[in-house]
Amino acid sequence: MAGQQPHQVAARADGVSETKTSAVLAVEGTTDLAVALVGENALEVGKEAVYEVRIANPGSGPNTGVRLEMTFAPGIMPRNAAGPSPFRVEGQTVIFDNLSVLVPQGQAVYRVAAVGQAPGDCRVRVSVTSDQVRTPAMRENNTRVYRD
Repeated sequence: MAGQQPHQVAARADGVSETKTSAVLAVEGTTDLAVALVGENALEVGKEAVYEVRIANPGSGPNTGVRLEMTFAPGIMPRNAAGPSPFRVEGQTVIFDNLSVLVPQGQAVYRVAAVGQAPGDCRVRVSVTSDQVRTPAMRENNTRVYRD
């Protein structure tokens, strides 16, 4: 368990007085990011789809400054989003403000609505980092945009 762990030791021997000592062991928790992306496999031009990103912390320590960016290939245009932190849309990318803390065993859910604009095979890419996990956890979804 993460935190300050006190340890006490007593030594006894025949003919010698008992000796006691104590120390505190600082145990740091481990952090990790597990990312899942769920979205449409096919989307008609002009129709809207919702892509859901679930970020979990399976570790024993908190993740701080959790950052999510979701990039849409040309052919799909992000329109709106919802999640535990504010967002902004910059062209084809939705950027969520940092989530201050994702507790151990905790989960955050984000949703982004996007509209099919042009036929083709389009990728949606998610990148997630935190102050503790600096190498991005990435996921992709391939959506075929079609005209009916």
